[in-house]
Amino acid sequence: MISMNQSDPIEQLTHDHGHLSALVQAAAALLVRMERAEEISEEAIDELVHAVESLRDALLSHFAREEEGLFPFVDTKVPALAPQVAELLADHDAVIARTAELIRAAELAAGTGVGYALCVSTYDRFVEVYAAHAQSEQTLLRAVDAALDADARAALRALLQAI
Repeated sequence: MISMNQSDPIEQLTHDHGHLSALVQAAAALLVRMERAEEISEEAIDELVHAVESLRDALLSHFAREEEGLFPFVDTKVPALAPQVAELLADHDAVIARTAELIRAAELAAGTGVGYALCVSTYDRFVEVYAAHAQSEQTLLRAVDAALDADARAALRALLQAI
């Protein structure tokens, strides 16, 4: 079971996903608001682009902590989890690619009036990839959590804080 201690490195990474999920939900809320509007305003599109760019930035920061800290640490301390780490690395590329597609879809909607349907279908593809990644990451974090002793946990915490 994942610790509920906020200074625990595994809990910190889990908390990051709570923040990321809130950003994903904020984009969904904007799409719902756009659906209810008779005409999609330039301001609504700008707000969606900004929301997805904020999500992208948060994802990049979170992924950097994992790729520069957690994953090398896991490869060294819990090498049996290396295949899961490799899958998550590939997932990062897919999630960022889908995020970029969503930004492009929103910008295209603003520039051409293609609009809501394109944004929704792109968002749906993003959520599919993101949700699968989040589940895989939680599985890895539970396995890492179970494998760490107090010293390894402290070392991981220091490593993540340095990033």
